[in-house]
Amino acid sequence: MRRAVPPAGIVGYSGLLVTPPDGNPETFAKDIKSRPPVLLVHGDQDELIPVQALFAAAQGLAALGIPAEWHVSAGVGHGIDGDGLRHGGEFLARCFGGKR
Repeated sequence: MRRAVPPAGIVGYSGLLVTPPDGNPETFAKDIKSRPPVLLVHGDQDELIPVQALFAAAQGLAALGIPAEWHVSAGVGHGIDGDGLRHGGEFLARCFGGKR
């Protein structure tokens, strides 16, 4: 998001939004140069990064005016299932204008 030329889209699997020490994503709003679309995918049984991190990331991105979609994979731990891969592929296809 700090790049002047944005990527077509960003897919985040089982991750979290890294925020400044004060925990407020708006602290680095001035550094944002692009707002590419984002897809967040997380398993509801993730033992490493709780699924709540997805919702916190989506909220933080929204506060910065960054469009974010999300998908929670039922029964999935810290990994990616076929449904999550499908969502990621479809999202990227849309981001790239359906080109393959």
